Amino acid sequence: MKTSLFYNARIFPSVHSHPFHWLIAQNGRVTVLGREKDEIPRLPIEARFDLQGRVVIPAFGDAHVHSLWAAKAFMEIDLSGAQSLAEALNILKESKTRYQPGQWVVGRGFNKNRWKDGVPARVLLDRIFPQNPVYLESQDCHSAWVNSLAFTNVGVKENTPDPPGGRFLREPEGAFSGLVLDRAMERFKNALPAPDEQQLLQALDRFVGQLLTNGITSIHTMEGAQAFSLWEKYFLRFGRKMRVVFYFPQEEMDELIKSGLYSGYGDPWLRIGGIKFFSDGSLGSQTAAMRQPYENQPDNMGLLLFNEDELLERVKRAESHRLATAIHAIGDRAVQLVLKVLQQTAALRKQHGLVSRIEHAQLVPPDLLPLFRQYGLAASMQPIHIADDVEIADRYWGERSRFAYPFRSLREINVPLAFGSDAPVAPADPLKGIFSAVFRKSRFQLSKPTWTVEEALDVRQAVQAFTEGVAQAADSSAFQGSLLTGKWADFIVLSDDIFNMPAERMLSVKVEKTILDGSIVHAV
Repeated sequence: MKTSLFYNARIFPSVHSHPFHWLIAQNGRVTVLGREKDEIPRLPIEARFDLQGRVVIPAFGDAHVHSLWAAKAFMEIDLSGAQSLAEALNILKESKTRYQPGQWVVGRGFNKNRWKDGVPARVLLDRIFPQNPVYLESQDCHSAWVNSLAFTNVGVKENTPDPPGGRFLREPEGAFSGLVLDRAMERFKNALPAPDEQQLLQALDRFVGQLLTNGITSIHTMEGAQAFSLWEKYFLRFGRKMRVVFYFPQEEMDELIKSGLYSGYGDPWLRIGGIKFFSDGSLGSQTAAMRQPYENQPDNMGLLLFNEDELLERVKRAESHRLATAIHAIGDRAVQLVLKVLQQTAALRKQHGLVSRIEHAQLVPPDLLPLFRQYGLAASMQPIHIADDVEIADRYWGERSRFAYPFRSLREINVPLAFGSDAPVAPADPLKGIFSAVFRKSRFQLSKPTWTVEEALDVRQAVQAFTEGVAQAADSSAFQGSLLTGKWADFIVLSDDIFNMPAERMLSVKVEKTILDGSIVHAV
């Protein structure tokens, strides 16, 4: 591989270091960093890049994505822009001609919590698609909007009981409303036709292009064997353009154990992170498990998908076989349950050197905060969700929402923060995530009040969570997350000095160049 010199820049190897002026990348690694007055070593430099005084920082990571879902999103109806029920219905009507009778209509991204003019209803889909089964997944991926033909096709009748950990929502008279929650979605998902593999590879390349444009060179994806195989084929066809760490679903844990695979197994491009578990649902679908009922929903405390013994048995099995765990927990009751379980497996993690993590950790009351540090856990969180969650957290959690997204509280007790997006739930855009972590505004609007200002981070702290924190959460700090010599030469060039700029300009910052393994893979 070639030796490249990047110079005339303000290069921050880590967010709290003093800047360097130039950097040499050799064989995909940072080999030398120098100040302006330092003499550049006499090496056979094959490429020189004048960065025109720009700020350079380590490339971003995204600690929580669903890469296969994100790729499929390019192939499905996109409802993420619908600000009302009427807009969603218009998008669906406009897409009708794309489908033959009997063909599944698949879409995603709707957010019913934004809508003031109505709610998702089965009968509305029946009118638009009387001859097609319809499956539309919500933005948070914890509910789906389906029509009558979809219920018929998957064999769900009005007397079908709710599955454990899921619900078929019903009208007062007992008919299906059209919304299905969490594990009730599985019967519909399993009935969807598999997309064409070549089209899926093309769609995955579009997602990778989006990631590189936004300065991301490393992702932790919460997916299984099908996605793993797709990534292997992707690398063969398109080359190595992303570093991918896999957290496999708990349903595939036994297969990994039989194969002798463990956390850290792999190479710099495709590696095993561990096992992903779910403990509850989501705020958006009001299925996150709560200690007390949702506001104005006295009978709803959300859904726990496991009891303590069930989850403990599974986590012990994973960690005893050197597989770190990443456990989804959003509501305070779910966070409490997961912490109780991980307390009991702390010795296993220490024995095997595992970094386990709680995914999302959206509502963490003060009594639970110290337990993250005590049990040696990372907090994998998605600040970009704040833009959508401020209003609904206040609506459904009331006063409890002051304990939501407790970034500063966790950081002050030295809990590693690993930031991500949960793409395609939210865009994989770290600069927007940094803005949200710092300003905590609804809809990214500076005119809105700051939500729980005491939990806001400064810019350097937020950048650190998208760089060093992501590496820590996957136990890969030895080779990524900063630009110290010997680490991977993955870094980005920014259009402006993100550390010294007015708040109103923060969202205008762009990634001008993305360098992966010492080579420029994105440039504007």
